[in-house]
Amino acid sequence: MKKEIEATSLGYPFPASKSMAEMMDFVRQPDWKMKIDESVVKKLRIATNNEPKVVAALRFLGVIDKDGMPTPNFDALKKDYKATLNRLVKANYGELFTLIPPTMMTKERVRNHFGTKKQTDERRMRFFMWVCGEAGIELPNLEPEKATKKH
Repeated sequence: MKKEIEATSLGYPFPASKSMAEMMDFVRQPDWKMKIDESVVKKLRIATNNEPKVVAALRFLGVIDKDGMPTPNFDALKKDYKATLNRLVKANYGELFTLIPPTMMTKERVRNHFGTKKQTDERRMRFFMWVCGEAGIELPNLEPEKATKKH
């Protein structure tokens, strides 16, 4: 069971919330649509030295494909950000939501779901909390991560 949990956690993203908040500001712009890869994130000065984490999170959520091309979800976020993100979070974290109902999620339970590498799994948990907050998913036993944008 332990190996199964660790293998599962490898696919969960762990970008900094402030970096994702900045990236999502770009994604939400009505006329902004382009291939998103590490070089684009670097040019935008988002997530300095952590560009791959932002790109991986966009892929995980289904906003871009494996080549960085925008998916239909990219456009859907522009039209209805919260509802689209809610759907994407529930779909991509489906195993977690099936295992632990949102009203029963605690930091310890969520962190344990992501594995045993303390620092990385703490970041996975913080990103999960942030994206749930953005999506309007209530986690009554967890405080949503607030992103402090750098300018």
